[in-house]
Amino acid sequence: MRIACFVSSHGFGHAARACAVLEQIIQTEPRVKLDIYTQTAAEFFHGSLSLPVNVFACQTDVGLIQKTPFDADLQASAASIADFLRFDSHNLRLMADFLRKRRTQLVLCDISPLGVMVAHTAGLKSVLIENFTWDWIYAGFFGQLPVFERLAENMSLIFSQVDMRIKTDPVCDPAGPHDLHVGPFARKPRRNSQAVRKALGVPQDHALVLLTQGGISSPTPFIERLINTPGVTFIVTGAQESKRIRNLVLLKNDASRYLPDELAACDVIVSKVGYSTLAEDWRAGIPVLAIQRPGWRESSVLEAFVRQHLPSSLITEADYLKGCWLESHPPGLLRMPRRPPADPDRGLQLVTEAIFHELDP
Repeated sequence: MRIACFVSSHGFGHAARACAVLEQIIQTEPRVKLDIYTQTAAEFFHGSLSLPVNVFACQTDVGLIQKTPFDADLQASAASIADFLRFDSHNLRLMADFLRKRRTQLVLCDISPLGVMVAHTAGLKSVLIENFTWDWIYAGFFGQLPVFERLAENMSLIFSQVDMRIKTDPVCDPAGPHDLHVGPFARKPRRNSQAVRKALGVPQDHALVLLTQGGISSPTPFIERLINTPGVTFIVTGAQESKRIRNLVLLKNDASRYLPDELAACDVIVSKVGYSTLAEDWRAGIPVLAIQRPGWRESSVLEAFVRQHLPSSLITEADYLKGCWLESHPPGLLRMPRRPPADPDRGLQLVTEAIFHELDP
C-alpha cells in the first residue's frame, strides 16, 4: 500500500497540514508506504512523522512569490506560475512511470497542481486537500494584473481532474466543488507544556507568547520593546539565527523543529492569519492576536473563523510592525481562558477514512 503525496512549498502551512493527515494514516495503518514530493526540506517530514518516509525533492507548485509575510511580488509570481504551468509532457510521463514502478496506488495533493497532472497521466486516483485552491486565490488579483485570469483558468482545469476533493474549514469557497467537507485539523503536540517550558528556560512566573509568521523569515522591528516587557518570555520565529536574548527565544525557520510543542505551551499566539498556525492554535484553543492581511483574498474568511472560534483580538499589519500592541493586547488576552474544541481529531478521522476508501480496490 503506497501513497504519493505532492505538497506545495508555499511556506510551511501545506506541509504541516499534509503531515497531520499522513501521521493519522500511519497511526491507522503502519504498513502503508509514503513517498513525498516537494521542495520543503525533508527534515520537516522526518520531524513530523513517526515512521520513515521517502522525500523526493522537486518543484510541485509556485503559489505566490512573497517579499515578506504580508506582501507578494505579483509580477514575479505571474511569470513563475506561467512557466511552471508549461508542463513538459515527456517529464510528466517520466514521473508517471516512476510512480507506477513504485506501485503507487493513490496520489494525495495539498494543493499541488503537479500531483494532479502526474496522477492523471499515470491513470492513478488523486485526492485533493484544500481550504482554497490557487485559481480561487488568483481571482483576487484580476484587477491588479489581468494575466492572473488565464493562470486561474488553467489552474481550475487542472484541479477539476481530481477524483476526490476534500475541503477543510475554514473553507474559502464553500460553494465550490467538493466530495467531503470537514472541520480543521492540525499536527498534535508531543510534549506537555511543563516539559517545553523547562527546555526553553521559561521562568515559572512568566507568561509565554509566540510570535510567528509561518515559514517565511521576517525582521522584527520592535525587538527591543519585547526585551523590555516584564513578566513575559517571547518565542520569535523567522529569526536569522536561533539564540537566547534575556526574555527572548529567537528561532530561525528550522524545518526539523516540531513547532506544535512550543505553540501548545504558550499562553498567547501572535500571528498572521494562515491556515496551519490557525488550525494548530484552534486545536489548543489558545488566545490569539491575529494580524490582518486585507490584500489577501482568504484573510476575511480566516479572520471570521478566528472571531467565532478562538479567544482573540485582531490588529493591522501597520500596528503590529510598530509594536504598539504590546501594551494593550497581551494583558487582555492573557486573562482569557483557553477554548479548545470538543473533538479536535474528527476532521482527521473523516479524511483518513475517505483516503482508505479510495485505496480500497
